[in-house]
Amino acid sequence: MVYGRPRRSFPSRPYNVGRQQRPYANSQPSNISSLMSHFQTTDGKLDFNKISTTAGQMKKIYSQVTPLLSMFLKK
Repeated sequence: MVYGRPRRSFPSRPYNVGRQQRPYANSQPSNISSLMSHFQTTDGKLDFNKISTTAGQMKKIYSQVTPLLSMFLKK
């Protein structure tokens, strides 16, 4: 006992030290179809207006974040 508390035992290897596995390696096609489903209309066609709007928003965010990140990543 240390300071009035019982001592806990921990596993000898608490972390996965062996070969790393990629649990989501086989789920890539479903991820892409899931992503594309957000840009479909109710009848299943692609909504190019929504795709264009989203791409514009991503470009705007990128242009705002890039200067901030470059301050931290300068060598």
